[in-house]
Amino acid sequence: MNRTDVINFYLNKVRSPKYYLEIGINNPANNFDKVKADVKDGVDLPNNKYQYTHNMTSDGFFLINKEKYDVIFIDGLHTFEQSYKDFINAEKCLNENGVIIMHDCNPIKESDQFEERTSRTWNGTAWKTFVKLRQERDDLEMFCVDCDWGVGVIKKGSQKLLDKDIPDYNAFNKYRVEALNLISPKDFR
Repeated sequence: MNRTDVINFYLNKVRSPKYYLEIGINNPANNFDKVKADVKDGVDLPNNKYQYTHNMTSDGFFLINKEKYDVIFIDGLHTFEQSYKDFINAEKCLNENGVIIMHDCNPIKESDQFEERTSRTWNGTAWKTFVKLRQERDDLEMFCVDCDWGVGVIKKGSQKLLDKDIPDYNAFNKYRVEALNLISPKDFR
């Protein structure tokens, strides 16, 4: 199981037309091209190799976007500050029963989760956004599927707030299962 499986699972629950937004694509063959939606918008910085629906920053996209989406996948700049902004902006563009999915919520090694890329595998600090929302938003239902570096699912609902102080990776590692409401791919299915 991977991010594409989780995304398509939620899109399969929506009647057509299905609207999908991906923030941070890099190579479309890795995920974007495999997503099954009627309308697919992709946002990433322009590069010489790939063209996206919107060749710009996510901040720039959200300033001009008028569309609503059923599933929004956040996999852009892997920092806490930007992933949190992307969540707040994405939430405003979500259809009534829509779902936001965040990638890189479960970094396995401390070296994979720094703000700056220091290793081949780079999850950044997106996990901090997921944890902050678990600590502050009781109007959301959240869990993280333990696959593909952590696929976080966020939708309207309710949850018991996380009452642990998690200031750094060591605390996150200690309380990982509770902090992420971590579930196995088998339990997700």
